[in-house]
Amino acid sequence: CGIMAEALKSVPRLDESVSYYNDAIKIGERLLYEGNIDDPYLLTLCYMYRGDVYDALGDNENALRDHIDACGSLEEMINNGSSKNNHLLVELCQDIAARLMDLGRVEQSEKYLLKSMRYGLPEMEEAIGALGMPDPDDYDDEFY
Repeated sequence: CGIMAEALKSVPRLDESVSYYNDAIKIGERLLYEGNIDDPYLLTLCYMYRGDVYDALGDNENALRDHIDACGSLEEMINNGSSKNNHLLVELCQDIAARLMDLGRVEQSEKYLLKSMRYGLPEMEEAIGALGMPDPDDYDDEFY
């Protein structure tokens, strides 16, 4: 499903692409829940790419939601050692922070900026604490 969705993303059939990503995500989530997913990174990419399609369709809320889901998934993989793709996580966090700032959600934006610093420059985590800034994980996760 994900390959077909990606192919459809390159042609002006974005609504159809969303449908294929929906199917791929539904299957991936079921496999993840059952503990049978071979590569959870593919599920993360489906969230990210579906968010990109929503963005192209002008659906900012769904784009943001999918990018947040991709970020959470990738962050979990990095924290449990199954991924080392900090660069992608930093980019996602910065993108989410910018989107949230555009929506006037300053506190949530700050959370993702701090996360981007944590994963982009791990030595900054100690400095963040020394400056008395809150841990990004202490923020409320209510976005919608």
